[in-house]
Amino acid sequence: MRLLIIVTCLLFASSAFAQESYFDKSRIPVVEGRIEYSIVDTAKNLLKADLSSVINQWTAKKVSQTTSSIQLNDKDSGKLITKVSVPSSYFITSGRQNIPVNITINMILSFTVKDSKYRLLINNLSVETSARLVGNKLFERTENSYDSLLSNYPTAEEYKMKPKSEQPIYQHQSKYLNAMHTEVLKILTSVKEFMRKGNTVDEF
Repeated sequence: MRLLIIVTCLLFASSAFAQESYFDKSRIPVVEGRIEYSIVDTAKNLLKADLSSVINQWTAKKVSQTTSSIQLNDKDSGKLITKVSVPSSYFITSGRQNIPVNITINMILSFTVKDSKYRLLINNLSVETSARLVGNKLFERTENSYDSLLSNYPTAEEYKMKPKSEQPIYQHQSKYLNAMHTEVLKILTSVKEFMRKGNTVDEF
């Protein structure tokens, strides 16, 4: 009985590890072969000009927290485009060590506003890793498109069929994808919450 419990626990742990090490690519929205997150939401009682001002306030707040640059800000057309670079990190296991990996996630945010309504698109995502020394091995700085990473990333069924020798490669990519997905969802949530408060512009 004791042996059965131990075996069951090991199988459960193995299953849990497999689930954690694989990021389900179906969670990421793809439009015409490219990653594209979007929200369309209402902002009651705000005209186009006021809504543009609220979005500019959110952007200014985000710029103070990250490395960002505004590429277009046209209040007449109701369009604002900004590039945002968000720092993130995760751990990889090497032997018995958990090694932190610092990355930067780049993305383009495109806002379009009308009276009482706005749309946000997030695309052109890429990931940068800085040069780092792991043990005696030097890893150089890299930058990769998330569109390319996702297109080469296996589905859940394909992942199960991969030889175990190949799985660590995809587990590393899984961490890239999970970090990106998490940071983008944070931005979408932040925008929606900020816009809801924006019904009274003077609050900011």
